[in-house]
Amino acid sequence: MKYIHQECLKKWFGDKDTTKEKLICEICKHVYKIDYEYEYTFSKKKMCSMLKNFFLVFSISAVILVLIDVLIMVVISSMNTFTEELRLEILHILVGVSTGILFIIFLTYFRDCKENYYDKHIINWLVGEYEKSIHLKLI
Repeated sequence: MKYIHQECLKKWFGDKDTTKEKLICEICKHVYKIDYEYEYTFSKKKMCSMLKNFFLVFSISAVILVLIDVLIMVVISSMNTFTEELRLEILHILVGVSTGILFIIFLTYFRDCKENYYDKHIINWLVGEYEKSIHLKLI
């Protein structure tokens, strides 16, 4: 069986769904490693769903961070031990940290664009670790 042509092997497997099951030799029970070639098509449905979710999470996070910042500033303002310059510096730090957190939330939603916004379709598959040189020796 190790000398079978790649295309003959693909015909032998026939119409099996190569994405959901392992391709196993019916004779020797060898599990074949499959290498896939994909085509990506933009999905409006995935994009709209992701954007709705993003805006909801981003808005709620922004409101929570602003409320936390305001609460901290109210507590600091009520204490007489802090100077006006120190209060202003703390405010700048709070705004910077909040902005950093919102930026990280933004980045997490827009990474892996192909996986999140595109549908993935198999256009071809090949048996991995297939040695063409073995077949060529037989010819």
